[in-house]
Amino acid sequence: LDLNRLFEDENLLSQTDSGQGETQKEKQDKVYRRFIIVTCGGVNYGVPVEHAKELTYCEAVDEMFCHGCIKGVLRLRGRRIPVVDSLVLLDRKIDTKQMPEGNDDTRRILIIEASDIRFGMIMDTVHRILTVGTHEILPMPFQEQQSVTGLYETDQESTIMLLDVDKLIRNHLEALQSIAHVK
Repeated sequence: LDLNRLFEDENLLSQTDSGQGETQKEKQDKVYRRFIIVTCGGVNYGVPVEHAKELTYCEAVDEMFCHGCIKGVLRLRGRRIPVVDSLVLLDRKIDTKQMPEGNDDTRRILIIEASDIRFGMIMDTVHRILTVGTHEILPMPFQEQQSVTGLYETDQESTIMLLDVDKLIRNHLEALQSIAHVK
């Protein structure tokens, strides 16, 4: 073949170059996010790492401020942190027989910062930190639970519901703020 004659048309040559360039650019433009994978009520959730501040044991929760989704208050590093029942916050109904015991060694409180407050969420299990490409996140097929922004399917054939923490606490923000600001 005479390559000079094959690529005489400059448009054809620029299209092949830009086609390869776009593929390379697409690879560079992929965005990855990190999530802490937790289990609550038998369902896996992903909490964005940028919102997670600390992980502590599920003990020493003062139930004096127990109301609605708030299970009590945790004193941590000189701060009073409201602790929420994640099942209520996630609007999950579960049979109390299936719930783990309150002092189970696997239960943890994940301290989260959102909307300028810190609060704790009681989780059944905290698994790991997972890096997910935004191109791998499936959009939610329905809008019932707007705090779930997307779904990620793992290689182990399980689905992780990815949370938007600000939307998750939107309906409880006033109660959380009032307890978080008590000295």
